[in-house]
Amino acid sequence: MRFGLIDALAVLLKAGIIDENGTILSGQELPILFRSYVFEVEVEETAQSTEPSLAVHIAPGVYITQEDIRKLQLAKGAIAAGIEVLFKEYGCTPCNIDALTFAGGFGNYIDKASAAAIGLFPQELLDKAKKWEMRQETELFRLLYRRKPGKEHWR
Repeated sequence: MRFGLIDALAVLLKAGIIDENGTILSGQELPILFRSYVFEVEVEETAQSTEPSLAVHIAPGVYITQEDIRKLQLAKGAIAAGIEVLFKEYGCTPCNIDALTFAGGFGNYIDKASAAAIGLFPQELLDKAKKWEMRQETELFRLLYRRKPGKEHWR
């Protein structure tokens, strides 16, 4: 079982430790059971704000800061925007999509349920999401790429 930032954020969202905007909740906003997991950390001087930031304790020596969440949101926003642009460009909706494929290292490690839970792609595509295995990718490139003497080109 792999456990990464996307999985952690999906759990934190479900537990009510972060809200739908990705903000770490504090004090009375938090479920009583989880209040001891949230604490303040001092941010680095290079950060955008010098105010103390909240973090969530995940495991011994491991915690997720508000800044970590914001960085993931930027990447997530880019992916979600790309999907939205494709929908608009081709005049389709999630119900028109037959498959959503994750490729490369990202595809090997992502849990599709966690990705949908944090809004990386529309929830309606969860049952259509699959991983693109590396051996399939290698076979595809082998079929697409042909080398001729003295030249390399794509067909």
